[in-house]
Amino acid sequence: MKISLVQNTIRQYQPSQPFKGKTINGHYYTDQEYIDAMKYKSRGQVYCSDFTDRYGFWEYVFTQKPEKHANEVNKCINDIKEEKRRKNEIREEKLRAIEKEKQELAKKIEDIEKKENYRKKIIEKYTDINKNTDLLSCNLSQDNIEQLSEELFHPYAESIADELQYPNIPNGVLIKGNNSVLNEKAAKAIARQIQQENTISNFQQVIFDGNIEKFQNDLQEIRTIANQKYSQKKEITIIYIPNFDKIALKPNKADYAAELNSFLKVYMLNCAKNGCILLATAKDESKIESPFLINNKRFGVIVNLENED
Repeated sequence: MKISLVQNTIRQYQPSQPFKGKTINGHYYTDQEYIDAMKYKSRGQVYCSDFTDRYGFWEYVFTQKPEKHANEVNKCINDIKEEKRRKNEIREEKLRAIEKEKQELAKKIEDIEKKENYRKKIIEKYTDINKNTDLLSCNLSQDNIEQLSEELFHPYAESIADELQYPNIPNGVLIKGNNSVLNEKAAKAIARQIQQENTISNFQQVIFDGNIEKFQNDLQEIRTIANQKYSQKKEITIIYIPNFDKIALKPNKADYAAELNSFLKVYMLNCAKNGCILLATAKDESKIESPFLINNKRFGVIVNLENED
């Protein structure tokens, strides 16, 4: 009989839920306080009267247990809301960060597309010879056109579009053919294709009249100014020398000038780095000293028009 009474007493006071507790927003709460807070959180606040059925008359009226429980539940409700607010804030911050990354990525893609479109327009501008009627009327063969496009116009266009420190262009271009007038016409048409609207201001013709010192000084001065223009504006200067086959002669020719040839050999090796191209014409390339023709660091492009007088 006594054993049965003890068992009933144990069952009577055994808690309906295991006592574990929970920490919310840095504050500890019992399971019951947390459960009540979750139940009443939408209402916002609880009162002692909400828990009347849990206490006997004496405990409810003459102790602080109901009030303390209600206070803890209210604190728990506030902490639950604060945790939720903070989690939402973190989530919104992550979403803002993701959105910002998306916008930055979209901007980068847009910038890349703009740069690529600009690059295509630049290359098309300097490689499309269909608008250059003078060049098309110079008896250019398909091989001539492809050579000029691949070795001169396209590299030059890429140098402009990619803003290279040094232009990726040949130091010199030689136009050779039997017709001097047509050679000069082709040379000047090539210059216009390269320089576009800057042809007048950046086209320098140098005539050799037999005065070697003056000829050298003129070329030196032009290259110095060309370097300044390229450094400041990325503009290429064309140095046009007609009748190159009457200047840079072979040693076995009567008018051969070793000093002049030596100067020109060195001069032509760094024209491109100084922002200029030496554009020359010749009727008879067999008269030109071979180092000018063999070493493509000098005449990187040689166009044979194969024309007749």
